[in-house]
Amino acid sequence: MNTEDLERVSGISRHHEQMWIKRNDQGKIEQLYDRELQPIDKKMLYRSFESQTEDRGFSYKGEFIEFEEIREYARKRSQGYQRRNYGHSIEELL
Repeated sequence: MNTEDLERVSGISRHHEQMWIKRNDQGKIEQLYDRELQPIDKKMLYRSFESQTEDRGFSYKGEFIEFEEIREYARKRSQGYQRRNYGHSIEELL
């Protein structure tokens, strides 16, 4: 398999996080691959700027991907970003 057979995931800003999608005959996501074309969990599509968070998962280009703990994951991710870039408290952010 090579990248010519796959669709590149859009909305990824970091080169080392590059991902590729293999779609089935109906156009649904069959498998997600990392930069080295190794299979990875479809939940990693959440890293794309084009994903939209919903109640029990997220959508990528109109296709829903179940991810029960999406809100907790997003909260922890944003807290990590705040700590790395601004500080450890809301007062330091303002």
